[in-house]
Amino acid sequence: MSDDTKQDAGQPESLANRIGGRVGLVLLAILLRLPYRRRVVFAGWVMAHVLGPVAGYRRRAETNLAMVWPDMPAHQRRQIARGCCDNFGRSLAESFSGPDFAAHVAAAPIRGPGLALAQAALASGRPVIFLACHFGSHLAPRQAIALAGIPLASVYRPMSSERFNRRYVQLLDYATGPNLPKGTGGSRGFVRQLRSGGACGIMFDVHTSDGTALPYLGHPAMTSLSPAEMALRYDALIVPCFAIRQPDGLTLDLVFEAPIAATDPVTMMTEATRRLEAQVHAHPEQWFWVHRRWKAPKPA
Repeated sequence: MSDDTKQDAGQPESLANRIGGRVGLVLLAILLRLPYRRRVVFAGWVMAHVLGPVAGYRRRAETNLAMVWPDMPAHQRRQIARGCCDNFGRSLAESFSGPDFAAHVAAAPIRGPGLALAQAALASGRPVIFLACHFGSHLAPRQAIALAGIPLASVYRPMSSERFNRRYVQLLDYATGPNLPKGTGGSRGFVRQLRSGGACGIMFDVHTSDGTALPYLGHPAMTSLSPAEMALRYDALIVPCFAIRQPDGLTLDLVFEAPIAATDPVTMMTEATRRLEAQVHAHPEQWFWVHRRWKAPKPA
């Protein structure tokens, strides 16, 4: 869920988006013909060595790394940026792999108390917010939650191509639901899920223009307080979750951490950010460094 994305509802689809969507579907069909493991490895290689450099992703990742760790040798920053793009490509292949990805996640170990505590809370009628981020295999926690039998509402950003978006939503719906398009209707559905004692998922590590500047990796980053605000408003348990990619690039380690204590929104989201920072320091190549995470806030 991206809090900073505007949706162009009612606008006709451009010719470029129609063509891009068709090309994307053809490429996706070719990719999905590969066996699962080869598919994921190949997508990572293409993003790291072809698409990432051409699209400027690697350069942007290196720029962000230089800002956060200016004393790091340049060759090490290049290595992390390449690894970031590789993880990006693997995650894309995983997210479009439906039942293959579900079977892969089902075999992954789950650590931490968060999932069991969430199940107990839901059984008692208390809502749960799973706090996710663009780290590792970022859709794997969603799939693990579905495999645990928990219906999960989440807000997604619709793709610019209508055809490609239909395929994307089909794959999201395979994992869990309801999946709600970003906008007023999606937000209302999200709130309904919480009010009914259900579970919701939120990606919190994106720039939010109307957010609050919180420290992230040593620099202020505009961060939405809405996950914590909703948790306090609806007495929801808020559980950070991560899917850490292991050295073979395929095996995943799922971590559902202890819930964040209910205090105030700034303290809660600062703690969520601190937990993400710990994972980034341990596995820097697995965070999505191509995000424009440290954009300046809009002038008042």
